[in-house]
Amino acid sequence: MPTNPPARKHVAALVEKYGAGRSVRQIEADNNLKQGALSHYVNPNHEATTLRLDVLQRFEKALGAPLEEVSAAFARDYEIPLSGPQLDPDEVELLDDYRAVPPEFRACLRKMVAVARTELADTPTKDVALHRPRR
Repeated sequence: MPTNPPARKHVAALVEKYGAGRSVRQIEADNNLKQGALSHYVNPNHEATTLRLDVLQRFEKALGAPLEEVSAAFARDYEIPLSGPQLDPDEVELLDDYRAVPPEFRACLRKMVAVARTELADTPTKDVALHRPRR
């Protein structure tokens, strides 16, 4: 008995979030992609045997979405277990910000984090919550 392929709800939600109201076909056209280059992977009837990095990067570029978010959406839809801890939105934002900084300045950021960790090690936990910046 054939099984129904899983719905592609996470990838579709990614397209909705970053697509600015455009259809998948319109996003393909706007990015000079062949018809089906993206929609093929959103289609719930598509049976994937492998998931390739170039496909994830195609979605990343066409949608302007972070690769981590694209990867997570595909992993959920294709029922691929993710290894390692899941990042919360603040951690994803921090990682995106870090990657946006030119490599020659990243050592400075790492030093800033080390100083912050040292300072926090001497601060009671209840006081840290009071001084956390609001978003």
